[in-house]
Amino acid sequence: MEGIFKLKAPQVCIGHACKRLLSSEENIHIIANKSGFNSVSNFNRFFKEIKGKTPGEFKKHLVM
Repeated sequence: MEGIFKLKAPQVCIGHACKRLLSSEENIHIIANKSGFNSVSNFNRFFKEIKGKTPGEFKKHLVM
């Protein structure tokens, strides 16, 4: 069970981050921290693995 949680936890945190990126003007490092990431570089890495783009690219694409 612990292995499944470790695999799903980043996806849940990134989902939370996406909602914040959509609904707030917060800085990406604040969103990373509020989404459970202690490191912005880890946040960016997991975000790109799951969403195929960085948080900045994701937010910029939303504005267009």
